[in-house]
Amino acid sequence: VGFATSGIIVNSYSTGIVQGTSGNGGTSGNGGAGGAGGSGAIGGVGGAGTVGAAGGANYTGGLVGDHAITIKTSYHITEAVTGYSGNGSNGGVGGAGGASGNITNGTAAAGGAGGAGGVGGALNAGGLVGRSNAVTGIINNSYATSNVNAVGGNGGAGGSGGAGGDGSAGTNHIGGAGGSGGAGGSAAIALAAAIQVGGLAGNNTLGTITNSYAQTGTVTATGGSGGASALGGVGGVGTGTALYGIGGAGGAGGAGGGVYGGGLVGYSTGVIQSGSFSKTSLDLTGGAGVNGAAGRSGAVNSGVAGSAGGAGGASGIIYAGGLVGYATSDITSSYASFHAGSGKGNIIVNGGLTGNGGAGGSGGSGLAGGSVGDA
Repeated sequence: VGFATSGIIVNSYSTGIVQGTSGNGGTSGNGGAGGAGGSGAIGGVGGAGTVGAAGGANYTGGLVGDHAITIKTSYHITEAVTGYSGNGSNGGVGGAGGASGNITNGTAAAGGAGGAGGVGGALNAGGLVGRSNAVTGIINNSYATSNVNAVGGNGGAGGSGGAGGDGSAGTNHIGGAGGSGGAGGSAAIALAAAIQVGGLAGNNTLGTITNSYAQTGTVTATGGSGGASALGGVGGVGTGTALYGIGGAGGAGGAGGGVYGGGLVGYSTGVIQSGSFSKTSLDLTGGAGVNGAAGRSGAVNSGVAGSAGGAGGASGIIYAGGLVGYATSDITSSYASFHAGSGKGNIIVNGGLTGNGGAGGSGGSGLAGGSVGDA
């Protein structure tokens, strides 16, 4: 059952492979280039790239994907349950600034900023149920004994910044600044919107779990990686005693995705009670953050400062528990333990990598007239 909002599920089961894969975010638009300026005028400013679209959310369970009803005396056994959330799409490229006409002094048009990458999709996966989404979501006298796998979607790449407008047709006219590079999109990181994965249920939102269990399986989860950062646009050419335009700053790297993993339930704001337990192994890995993009260096004899590099993306946070990864409500008369027959019950947690910040660009050498470039 994919989505259950009414009725009741009783004495039901599944035994086969269950796999759910969500779609990726759609393509984002690029910013338009600015038009060239006429006599005595600068060109048009480049348009900003559009932010990437988020990847699709995923609700995968051995018996039910998402529900707000009562499930009792039901189970999933034997084959694995696997969920994949969607990747965020790439941000749009910034448009170039239009070239200036025959103009004295002033500054040419700037390039457009690149769009940030889209966010990776949320993921809820469990051996029996992906998500219980309401106070009416009840799981009673039910169980799961299969492996559960969850792979989070990656953030989309940022779009590159547009080039600054060319001021070479003017007199003592400063080149246009390059647009900033787009930040990489983060994988899913927010509380209740990252990876929620458990041996029985991935996410128990306000529901009640009674006398139910997960055992003899392994819960494996990998947070999505952050999206790649983008370079800023090149600064436009200046003329005479005027500087070239400064290049756009490098975009920040995307943050890695978070994981909320538990032997029974990954994330719970509801009640777990009356002899519920887990004898399930956990193997959880946080998503990797991505390096920030380097700043642009000034051209030879441009006299312009280098631009700043982007910050590195943070690694994904992990909450792991033998019974519940993250809980905000009551847990009574329930436990996590080791299953002697299968050897299940160990917990392995692997932190994701953190991205490094991008290097700042070098300043350009001085103008022929003697201006000094800043580092």
